[in-house]
Amino acid sequence: MFDAFTRQFEAAVALGPQQVTAAVAALVDEAVSAETKAAFLTALAKKGESTEEIAAFARELRDRAVPVPLDAATRAGEILDVCGRRRARRGGRVRRDQGRFPHRAS
Repeated sequence: MFDAFTRQFEAAVALGPQQVTAAVAALVDEAVSAETKAAFLTALAKKGESTEEIAAFARELRDRAVPVPLDAATRAGEILDVCGRRRARRGGRVRRDQGRFPHRAS
């Protein structure tokens, strides 16, 4: 399947919604090798992701997300920042920026 998608990318043709569903299923399948997944993602990046593809991948991955069972009080507080924080280099040292924003789960 990824071979067909790669040929499609070489022709500069975007994936359709059903193709994105199949691609995500293969990307999360542990039986598919990391090398195969990397080759697919590299070919997609070389073609350039369309807005529609990005939206379809986001929808498909969001649909597969597993909700975290947290009570309302826990969700209201700061839980965990899983995104990188901006860092600045000064004097050869890496330091965290002073302007931090607490991330809250919604």
